[in-house]
Amino acid sequence: MTPKQGIQRRIVEIGDTLVELSRKIHAHPELGFEEFRASAWLASALERAGFEVELDVFGMPTAFTAHAGKGSLHLALCAEYDALPEIGHACGHNLIAAIALGAACGIRGMLDGLGVQLTVLGTPAEELGNGKALLLERGAFEGIHAALMAHPAPIDVLEPPLLAFAQFDVDYRGRERDPFGLGDSGTTAADARTLAQVAIGMLRASLRSTDRVHGVLTQASQTSAQDFSRAAATYMVRARTLAELLPLRQRVLRCFEAGALALGAELEVREAHEPTVICGTTVSSPRSIGATLAPWAARFRSSALCSRAARGRRTWETSRNGFQRSIPRSASTRSQRPTTSPSSPRTA
Repeated sequence: MTPKQGIQRRIVEIGDTLVELSRKIHAHPELGFEEFRASAWLASALERAGFEVELDVFGMPTAFTAHAGKGSLHLALCAEYDALPEIGHACGHNLIAAIALGAACGIRGMLDGLGVQLTVLGTPAEELGNGKALLLERGAFEGIHAALMAHPAPIDVLEPPLLAFAQFDVDYRGRERDPFGLGDSGTTAADARTLAQVAIGMLRASLRSTDRVHGVLTQASQTSAQDFSRAAATYMVRARTLAELLPLRQRVLRCFEAGALALGAELEVREAHEPTVICGTTVSSPRSIGATLAPWAARFRSSALCSRAARGRRTWETSRNGFQRSIPRSASTRSQRPTTSPSSPRTA
């Protein structure tokens, strides 16, 4: 039995457990920094699989680490498990958690023989709290040579594009209108927000194909048909690099300022976090990381863990938009290009 076959056999053995965990997390969605049940379920499963688990780490009650193996090469698997407000696990973080558990359990028995340390890192608040950036700032990734995770997607992507992003809350405040129209007509905060959205819509014509601007309306006061004295929204701006992100963010903020100026409303902008790019480079195989991983890459090749045969004699093609997918060698490169474009919603 090859090492890869051994890993596959172990994952099949625990398949029902992985599905059960995924469905349980999906059925009990928890928002960022509040994933107490999901993190506890995942940590408990890893502890039963032979990992040394530590809860409440790096100043986050729902973050955890699970360690196993010894060696000079230190790898990490990231597990997400937070949900979105109102719509739950629409982004599939329940699957990410189960995949991380399955990968960790599958390779657990091989770690010492390969001379590899493995850490499963529970990463809370991926959706709205910028959890990984906080973990990075607090040293969670120190000493780790490579961190990996899998994300659900409609196509197979080896190396998805990583975008810098900024997130902020905007809050408009005006004066309530007189419902009888006898006094001051007031200032409509909701109209100021609508004007900003129109400006952003017109701005889109000048954006690069890799830029993203999207948001959600979070509040509008309406104690009566005439009361629109407060309106709020949360917006995210993304670009390929921080250098491209910063001026784009300023242009979007000016759209919100224009709404306040035109309607005479007060505007408050609260940054959710500093503009961030989690990783500036990506790698497509262990061999490309460099000399540090060379000995282990050789072992993987010899054990068919990342050989061409282990991939079913398929090769990787990079398309013009940066996505990579697996295609049969006999297929035409031109006809097999993925149809997803950078403008498609939700890039990992």
